[in-house]
Amino acid sequence: MTPEEKLSRIRLVVCDMDRTILRTDKRISRRTVRAVHAARECGVEVTLCSARVFSMMEYYTHALDIRAPAVSCNGAAIVEPGTRRVLYENPVPEADALEILRFCRENGIDHGALGLNHWWFCENSVRAEGFTLYNEVAGENRYPPMPLELFDAEFRCIRGESIHKIPICERTPGDCARAAGLAASRPGLTAFAPEPGYLDVVTAGNDKGAGVARLARLLDIPLDQVCVVGDFDNDLPMFAVAGLSVAMENGTQRVKSAADLCTGTNDGDGVAEFLEQNISRKIWSR
Repeated sequence: MTPEEKLSRIRLVVCDMDRTILRTDKRISRRTVRAVHAARECGVEVTLCSARVFSMMEYYTHALDIRAPAVSCNGAAIVEPGTRRVLYENPVPEADALEILRFCRENGIDHGALGLNHWWFCENSVRAEGFTLYNEVAGENRYPPMPLELFDAEFRCIRGESIHKIPICERTPGDCARAAGLAASRPGLTAFAPEPGYLDVVTAGNDKGAGVARLARLLDIPLDQVCVVGDFDNDLPMFAVAGLSVAMENGTQRVKSAADLCTGTNDGDGVAEFLEQNISRKIWSR
């Protein structure tokens, strides 16, 4: 089936966030908002699939008026915007989370823990900067910030919490590799890189492909009627399951090689460009 034939069947577009639907400054352009609204008016829903925890996606679902459930933490959870109702989650077992966090602390590795609505982090965390930026963007638009809190000495703060992922940042070469090695030794865990120098530890079986497949089942939409858009290698699992895949021009070579189509850069409103030229136009011309 040609990309044009695939396009004619699309009912759902699932977009990655960072370096995809978000510009480098972590903001969404008015053009992108208009393009998402136009797609819905033509019968095609648009939603998000991200390595971010949902509480770090929530403002953007509001700004885009996303109505379909969003996939968060690389497939570890599916959450309904507006209500915050969790439709699916597969959190990290507490014993595994504690082992990874203690290992990171003992070895001076930047670490954190993400729950549905909260983030805990170590002192001087590099990754905390990204969460602080989200709170700035949300605050500018009078949207509630994501609660941020330092770990206590014994990690009591995460006891009984639903931890969706453990984010790790490489301060010293080899940090991520060592943490990934420990995760690999735990049968229930897996690790992936959301971008260079970063590692996310999640429960085994969680990836964007599995997340998109679960979302499609929840919405009763066949996967061949789902389009996905992404830029980095952790998007490849959703490229493998969706009917149509679109790479950003700023994406990795692996992503661009695996895609059916390519669009512009994130700073050039590539998602809006794709929706305008291929979704709304195709449907209007039927």
